[in-house]
Amino acid sequence: MATQTFQSRVALPDFRVMRQPRARNSAGGAGRIEEEFKKIAGIDLQVFKMGVGSPLLLLHGLPGSMVKDRFIRELARRFTLYMPTHPGFGKSGRVNWIGSPGDLAAFYTWYLEAEGMEGIPVIGFSLGGQIVAEVLAITGQAFSKAMLVGPGGLAPLYFHNPKLLEMLSRVRIPTQIVWGANDATLLVRMSQIYHQAIPGSGLTIIEEAGHNPQKDQPEEFLKVAADFFSTP
Repeated sequence: MATQTFQSRVALPDFRVMRQPRARNSAGGAGRIEEEFKKIAGIDLQVFKMGVGSPLLLLHGLPGSMVKDRFIRELARRFTLYMPTHPGFGKSGRVNWIGSPGDLAAFYTWYLEAEGMEGIPVIGFSLGGQIVAEVLAITGQAFSKAMLVGPGGLAPLYFHNPKLLEMLSRVRIPTQIVWGANDATLLVRMSQIYHQAIPGSGLTIIEEAGHNPQKDQPEEFLKVAADFFSTP
C-alpha cells in the first residue's frame, strides 16, 4: 500500500565489481536482453537494452545491474530500457577521474549527449537516484521526467554533497520521489527533504518496503511508475 503526497562531498569507495548477467536472446521483444559496449569519455561502458516502446533510462545502485529483477521484466513490456553499468562496476571500464556521484553525473551527461538521448525519462535507484539528482542540479535539459528511488546525497555519511540541497531548487521537470517506509539505509524522513528541495515534486511512500521498494513491493512500485510516466 502506498500513500502519496503531491505537490562536503564524500568520495566513493572502491566500486564493486559484480558478476553481471549474460545477455540472452529470449523469445519476444520485451524479454530479449541485448548487451553492448559504448566508448564514452574513453571508457568502455557496458549497456543492457531490453523491452519495447518509448525509451527509459535506468541507473542502478551499489549492488549493480538489475536486469534479472522481476520489476525490470514488467517495465520492459512498456518501455525500451537502457541500463548502463556505471564505470567501475561489472564489465564497464574504470578511470581515475571518476570518484564521486558528481563525477558519475558528469559522465552521464556525456553519455546522453554522445548517444543522442538527452530529454528522455529516467529512473535512478539509490546511488543512481543521487546521480540523477546531481544531473538535474547542473542541467535542465538532460531528462524529460525523473523518478528518484531512495536517492542518497543529502544524508550525512552517505555520499553527502552539501551543495546539492540548494542546487535542487533549479529543477523544473516533473520529478517523482519514491521511498520505502521501512528504509534502514536512508531513513524515510530524508524523502521529505528531497520533496521540499525539488519544486513541484511528487512523493510516494511505499509501505512494507525497505531501501529497495521496487523489489520489496514490485506491484506497488510499478503502479507508481506507470501513473507517473503516463501523465503529460
